[in-house]
Amino acid sequence: MAKRKSLIDRLFDSLDALIYRALVFAGSVAIVIGVYNLELERSYRTDAGEIQGTVTGKAIATSRSQRGTTFYQYWVEYEYRDPGGDPHSGKDMVRRDRWDSLHKGSPILVFYLTSAPATSRLSNQTDWFKLIAPLVMGPPFAAIGMFALRRRRRRTKK
Repeated sequence: MAKRKSLIDRLFDSLDALIYRALVFAGSVAIVIGVYNLELERSYRTDAGEIQGTVTGKAIATSRSQRGTTFYQYWVEYEYRDPGGDPHSGKDMVRRDRWDSLHKGSPILVFYLTSAPATSRLSNQTDWFKLIAPLVMGPPFAAIGMFALRRRRRRTKK
């Protein structure tokens, strides 16, 4: 006769399955984000146009780490008109020195996709961390979760 598992054992069994599924999900989402970012970067490299825009606002976003360190993000809001005359607006993060030099109404160079003029950014430089991190971190998370789920299923069949 098989021994019945206690309530605590059954709860932990379902909790570990949930954690493994969350790892698979998080890894898969990271892979999708990484592929999207790669495709967007490819589009900027092959299809970007430059146009003069205007600064419409500035903002600082702050966050604090558990150790009390404060991090700052400097944002610039801008608007521009594509070559067809249609208005567009955007918001992008910039370095502090650039943020300090800009004021509402200042001209600003905008890079936009000619095939999708509403998609734009203020720098034509690649943010390699944003591009590579999801592709480096996603597959191991998904693989660990899948391996653990598979192992768990084999264990429960016995």
